[in-house]
Amino acid sequence: MAELDRLLEPPSCRGGTVAIACIGGSGGIGKTCLALHWAHQRLDQFPDGQLYLNLRGFEPSGSPTTAASALRELLDSLGAPGGSVPTGLNAQVGLYRSLIQGRRILVILDNARDAEQVMPLLPGSPTCVVIVTSRHQLAGLVTAHGARLLTLGPLSAADAASLLTRRLGRKRVREEPAAGAGRLQLWGGGARGLRRDSGRGGGPPPARAPRRRPPRGLAHHGPHAGATG
Repeated sequence: MAELDRLLEPPSCRGGTVAIACIGGSGGIGKTCLALHWAHQRLDQFPDGQLYLNLRGFEPSGSPTTAASALRELLDSLGAPGGSVPTGLNAQVGLYRSLIQGRRILVILDNARDAEQVMPLLPGSPTCVVIVTSRHQLAGLVTAHGARLLTLGPLSAADAASLLTRRLGRKRVREEPAAGAGRLQLWGGGARGLRRDSGRGGGPPPARAPRRRPPRGLAHHGPHAGATG
């Protein structure tokens, strides 16, 4: 969380460029959970709204979302009339960046396949913040755009046990120690899998994708249920 909070530094502290963080790690390790949790905790920092898009870079079936398809969804979220959207990719990128220019918006690009998929979707305005999640490191975003890289590893045994206790409750964990130990072993320190599995036994629901915030909030695309990290 502290590392992501560095995205909120004034644009002058990062040379007037867009603030970008790339959260990397294996599938199910908790990348999406971290991004969405941070987004919910920092809603007040983005008065013009938040955009969420699942790029489906590592879906077990189907193909990753193309840049053209992703741009159409983003333009729809920004309220661009269908008849005004140009057909060419470069023109769509220009329209997207003009609509988002000067606005304080968080863009979450979840489950990206590679840097090439992401680059057309980056805002041009330093008032915006972008979080990208991927199973790959996306070093190209560091080279081309100065993105920060965050790599998530498995939870420690103590942290995993603490998470399970918060999800199921101390009483249940104490009464069913074998079941709790089995869950920890099954998910191997993966925060998302542990949250999803323990959620069947009660506790608060997992974080959801940022939603429209009136009066100028932005829609989100790509259901959180389809995310993989």
